[in-house]
Amino acid sequence: MDKVKDLFDVAGYVVEAAGVMTIIAGDIIRTVTVTQTLESVGVLVVIVLIRSFLTMTLELEIEGRWPWQQSKLKG
Repeated sequence: MDKVKDLFDVAGYVVEAAGVMTIIAGDIIRTVTVTQTLESVGVLVVIVLIRSFLTMTLELEIEGRWPWQQSKLKG
């Protein structure tokens, strides 16, 4: 049963990460194609920072560790 939970945890993280990257890519494309202003670049930076923070906190919730920490699973 633990392997099934692990599989769902990994699948959930992959889907969430792919979604976040897709949304960030859309924001970058919109920022590049729309008239560039300092305000639009600032908004993009804030969006990327917030989404990056959310991705890291989701990993903390799923994995029980920060992305830069070593995995608790050893072999």
